[in-house]
Amino acid sequence: MNQIPHLLEVHRKAAWALFRQGAFVPAYQELLKAALLAPMSSRLAALLVAIALKAGAVTSALRLITNGLDDTEGDEQLAIRRQLVRLLRRSDRASEAVKHLNLILQENRSDRRALRILEALGELPDETTELEDVPALQAKIRRDPLKSGLYRRMVHSFEVQGNLDRAVVVSEVAAALEQRPSPERLPRLMLDDADRFRLQHRYLDNGWSEMLQVAGHSLMRVLAPSGARVPPVISEFDESVGPGTDSLVEALCAGVRTLGIRPAKPKVIDTRGAPFSTSFDQTPRLWIARSAIEKKVSAAQLRFFLGRALWMHRPELLILRSLNVTRLVRAFRLLRLAAEREAPRTKAVETLQGLLGKQGLRRVRELYAFNQGKKPAIERMVEGARHSANRAGLVVCGAVSPALKALKAKHASEREVSELLRFASSEAYAKVRRRSY
Repeated sequence: MNQIPHLLEVHRKAAWALFRQGAFVPAYQELLKAALLAPMSSRLAALLVAIALKAGAVTSALRLITNGLDDTEGDEQLAIRRQLVRLLRRSDRASEAVKHLNLILQENRSDRRALRILEALGELPDETTELEDVPALQAKIRRDPLKSGLYRRMVHSFEVQGNLDRAVVVSEVAAALEQRPSPERLPRLMLDDADRFRLQHRYLDNGWSEMLQVAGHSLMRVLAPSGARVPPVISEFDESVGPGTDSLVEALCAGVRTLGIRPAKPKVIDTRGAPFSTSFDQTPRLWIARSAIEKKVSAAQLRFFLGRALWMHRPELLILRSLNVTRLVRAFRLLRLAAEREAPRTKAVETLQGLLGKQGLRRVRELYAFNQGKKPAIERMVEGARHSANRAGLVVCGAVSPALKALKAKHASEREVSELLRFASSEAYAKVRRRSY
């Protein structure tokens, strides 16, 4: 005779009796014995929630109920998921609760209970909201850029307007925030000049940035010929060694094909940092971390880091990300002295003028005349360089979710993450995808 149903009932009753006596921790321990005897059920999940909240065992209960979802289906799975939502809400995990509520709505779009909870959380899905003005939604997103519900509402507005390209990319942003996967779409065409301009952050949309486009590498040769210090170089990249090599080669091919930037042969450095990085050593150099060769890394995340590193080969980005503010101040001073015909001719100025050549020097002087009387906002330009590199990483990556994971892996600030999400939901990114994907 099967004793499990009887034992289950014994442990449930004992747990409930202890709970009513106020012995919350022993009650939860008794309930754990029941959870080990049989698959998760909605009745057991309800008891786990009630007792775990009192016993301070929320993490344990979340793990048990979440794992139990995989062993059930249909109405029983739906009932267990409702208990999981209840526990998440009561333990101040609203964003995780929203994810499970949306899964409930995927099964039944008119589930009133799920809709009421989402409304209370301010996370109503698309079909339940009235058409909202996109600029107004964008203003709300600027104030709260990590709230997936706002992006869902924007998707609804774009769908009603018939702007399906934009709706698709914004829905990917919402899915990424809800930690749900989305399709990866690799660019088929190399970016054109208009696409490259769209990757430029607004903080770089000025004459000073144009001067750095002309003179960035020359300035680096004057101010930092050996570039930033990097970990010891191990060897040139060997395409036949290491379990992660195939993925690295695929990422390199995707990045070069998309961005149109062909680096010098990469070298392997002894670091466990980002898989790809760029620094200056007489010329831009692409480095590959040894750790990325020794183990496989997500292909999409590799493409994100490769896109960032390749885009950093651009002269204005490379100098802004390589030098500190003090040295950047000196760089702009050198540019001013090189541009002014009557300025003192120091050795550094003469070297810079020689490296620029006649055509480069003429362009620098034209831009300097345009910028006279204006001061470069150096710190904002440095920030703009970081955001521009992330945009290139997103385009090469092909999906928002892995790009977001890559940013979190490198411990990016909330501001950096928010800025990438704003770009991912923008018309500029939609246009890049429309032409190139």
